[in-house]
Amino acid sequence: MSNIKGISPSFCTHKILMEDDFKPVIQPQRRLNPKVQDVVKNENVKLLNSGLIYPISDSSWVSPIHVVPKKGGMTVVLNDNNKLIPSRIVTGWRECIDYQKLNGATQKGHFPLLFIDQMLERLSVNEYYCFLDGFSGLFKIPIAPEDQEKTTFTCPYGTFSYRRKLSRLCNAHATFQICMSADAIVVRDFYKKFYISLGRVSNRCSSSIGKTRGFLSFFRGIGWEGLITV
Repeated sequence: MSNIKGISPSFCTHKILMEDDFKPVIQPQRRLNPKVQDVVKNENVKLLNSGLIYPISDSSWVSPIHVVPKKGGMTVVLNDNNKLIPSRIVTGWRECIDYQKLNGATQKGHFPLLFIDQMLERLSVNEYYCFLDGFSGLFKIPIAPEDQEKTTFTCPYGTFSYRRKLSRLCNAHATFQICMSADAIVVRDFYKKFYISLGRVSNRCSSSIGKTRGFLSFFRGIGWEGLITV
C-alpha cells in the first residue's frame, strides 16, 4: 500500500456535495472488542504511513468504526447437541467505517453505471479477451480538499480523515466510473481491438500485445502507475 500513487486532481476528484438541509453529525466512537483493537491499530498505522489518512481534531463530521470478520466460506461443526450445523469460516478481520449519516446527507449522483449483464453479453461472442484488474483503484482518486474533513472517523487511537476516496462513500463508484470514462473514445477503441478471434490468434497476437501496452501507457500518462495488471 505504501507505493500507491494518486492521479492528478485536475483529471478527477471526488466531491462530497451536501443536501441543502443537512446538519453535521459528530458521532462517538464505538466500543471495540479488545481482541480486534490491534487490527484497528495496524490498519490505521498502515494508512498513515501510506499518506492515505491524516490526524484531525476539529472536524464537524465524525463517523464511528466497527470491525467485521472476513468471510472465508462455509464449514460444518458440532453444536452443543452434537448435531452438525453450518458455520462461516473467519479468515481475519476488516475495519469498516459507518458513513450512514454522512451518506444520508450527501447529494446522490446520477452518472449512469454499466449493466453487468450487458457487459457479459458483449464479451460472450469472443473467444479471447484481455482482462485488466485494478489494484486499490478507489484509493487512486483524491478527495477534494474542502471535503476531506467530512470523511473523519473516530477510533481508540484518535480521529483521522481520508485524502483518497474509499468505496463506502456515497457516489464513490460513480466517481470511479467517471474517471474511467474520461477518455471514453480512446478506451473503447482499445477494448474493441483487444478481442481476438480463434482463427486469427497466431497472426494477431503481437498486434494485440501492442494494443495492451498502449492501453497501459494511457493509464500511466494520467498517473495510474501500479493500478492495472494484466
